[in-house]
Amino acid sequence: MSVSNSTTRPFDPIIFWVSATVTVLFILWSIIFPENMSTTINGVFSWTTKTWGWLYLLTAFLLVGGCFVLMGGKYGGIKLGLAKDKPEFNNFSWFAMLFGSAIAAGIVFWGPAEPAYHYMTPPPFFGGEAKTAETAANAMTYSFFHWGFSAWAIYAMLTIAIGHASFTKGLPLKFSTAFYYVIGDRIHGIWGKVLDIFAVFATLGGLATTTGLVALQLSSGLKYQYGLEMGNGSMYLIIGVLTLIFTATVYIGLEKGVKFIGDVNMWIFGGYGSLFWSLVPRFFSLT
Repeated sequence: MSVSNSTTRPFDPIIFWVSATVTVLFILWSIIFPENMSTTINGVFSWTTKTWGWLYLLTAFLLVGGCFVLMGGKYGGIKLGLAKDKPEFNNFSWFAMLFGSAIAAGIVFWGPAEPAYHYMTPPPFFGGEAKTAETAANAMTYSFFHWGFSAWAIYAMLTIAIGHASFTKGLPLKFSTAFYYVIGDRIHGIWGKVLDIFAVFATLGGLATTTGLVALQLSSGLKYQYGLEMGNGSMYLIIGVLTLIFTATVYIGLEKGVKFIGDVNMWIFGGYGSLFWSLVPRFFSLT
């Protein structure tokens, strides 16, 4: 589809400086008072999950249902763009970019690790013994729940709103654009800035978590496969390289950066995935 409005990079000083200030203050807090930060964050996380966990699960369920309603209703064939617009990339490249941006880093490790872990150490609600055929089926089902419709529905409902408003109304590709059909032109005011600042901080948190976990996984893989012992300094080096690659691909743009990385990742992931699934029966027979 046409992406003329996404090729410009408008600079909003309020969004940038407020987001940067909050991020720097949070980093300084974690460096100067690490124990206090850890205690506070864990407390907030525990309170959120215990108090609002039901809302998160209900929201995910409703979003899954909403996606099926959209697909089966009159809006299922709606175009995220103008009538004259044509797709810029083929379906494989679009899927590769979406897949790589959404769950690639997590599923590379937890895709095989999660069902194997639940197979050998089943949660209490499984109601079975470890290393049985029933537990193996439950472990795979639980993994499909984590990596299946729920996560993708959350992504889809947000991005559909952003894509439609952006490519049909000419609005910028920002988080606040998703709320255009709810609050209208107020996305250009203070409410839009609040939403975008929240999105920037949340995105940075998600990227930091993902990058840190990937660095740990890569370090563990190098140690297991090649016997390379990597200290904390090497971890920072890995994170720096990953951040540099991510920044470069995003800055270069979709065609030369994100699309290229997405296609390469998908081919590599497909090869490793085929190898893993060919070894699954042997793994279960050995255990």
